[in-house]
Amino acid sequence: MQQVKPALFKLVGDTQREHCIKQINQLYDAEHRFQVEIKPITKDRSKAQNRLYWKWINLIARELGDESEYYHIYFKRRVLSPIYLEDDNVKGFKARCLHLASIRDKVSPDEYEKLAEMMADAITTTAATVQQFTRYLEGIEHWAIKMGLTLPVSDDYNLAMGRNL
Repeated sequence: MQQVKPALFKLVGDTQREHCIKQINQLYDAEHRFQVEIKPITKDRSKAQNRLYWKWINLIARELGDESEYYHIYFKRRVLSPIYLEDDNVKGFKARCLHLASIRDKVSPDEYEKLAEMMADAITTTAATVQQFTRYLEGIEHWAIKMGLTLPVSDDYNLAMGRNL
């Protein structure tokens, strides 16, 4: 038997289901063993969320005169960190935050700030689920409103915010 490459089927309709069953039937024989795993589809942040996020980050940076990377890190620290802490689904994140909090009184305010910024820089937005990233975008949107900034709402906005139903 030839080498079989792993396959992933997202069963979102009859066509995909039939293709999956056909593939299984073609591979199955008594001499070879395969493992089939069935689990709910989960989505990482969507492409629409990513486009909207960077559009907003770049606009905020332009409007306020800083680099986009500054606001990327700023919002990860101020908005995404609390979401990750609340949901506790990013491996090791809560422990790192607790450790950072435990040393706050043992280091100078400048040292603490540097450590906190380093930790924020290390936070990855790619670990966010679609729902978490929606909350992240909502937090940025609320911050911008408080700052008197108007963020653009494009076709991506409804998709990114899960309002395309």
